[in-house]
Amino acid sequence: MKKFIAAALAALAVFGMMTAREKEARAFEITTIKEVCGNVVSADALSKITLKGQKESGGGYYTNIRIEIADENGSPLTVIKPPVDGGYNPDVILCRFDDSGVSRIFLSADSGGSGGFGYYYVYSYQDKNLDVLFDFEKFGNENKFCGRFLDGYSAELRSADGSENWRIDLGGKPYEYKYMIWNGEGKLRRPTPLDVSGVNSVFPYYNGTDGKCWLEVTQNVTGVAQAYSLGYVSSRLVMEDGAFRIFMRALALYPDERNF
Repeated sequence: MKKFIAAALAALAVFGMMTAREKEARAFEITTIKEVCGNVVSADALSKITLKGQKESGGGYYTNIRIEIADENGSPLTVIKPPVDGGYNPDVILCRFDDSGVSRIFLSADSGGSGGFGYYYVYSYQDKNLDVLFDFEKFGNENKFCGRFLDGYSAELRSADGSENWRIDLGGKPYEYKYMIWNGEGKLRRPTPLDVSGVNSVFPYYNGTDGKCWLEVTQNVTGVAQAYSLGYVSSRLVMEDGAFRIFMRALALYPDERNF
């Protein structure tokens, strides 16, 4: 009887160890996050696009994010591995940005945290040639801004090359905000810069006027602290000749407390 009990306990221990190993193995498995079908390779043939990643324990955070492209029969064509391959709630959608009849792959993932930042790419696999049409880091490096607060409860913001300039009236901001920057007469307490972040968010949207998708890219504008965001620089991008260009850029401000 004692031998039987010992053998049973040993078997349970082995089973427990195997279960733990299996759980550990499953924790490192690449799983399917989303599948979509569309005319990615050509306008005449459907392809299957599968977003995969390794889910971390708890929450919606994934690492080793990748996009697998296969033909309509399931035969693999290529695998896309983005430079930033980790994030929360990764997603892919297919967008038609031009009249070619071919869709491009829009990849997004959240960075997490209170800043609301994310990672964004647009890929093209037309005629089996992989191209990166949009990279959020590249766009942020190529579109920089600088600014400063001015006397008289105002501020100025301009693009790094000086081609775009905005003057901002901050007279309607609450007293607590103005007190951090100006004295009671509207004079600056000290030189204080405005900060414009890299890419904060990217939204593809359908423009019914021309029947194609556009991109809207936002970059956050802050002053004395991240919690006191003034608004954001918004850039709208359209695709021409297989590449994105900035069609319009605007400065969008959050409402202040002035009574109009």
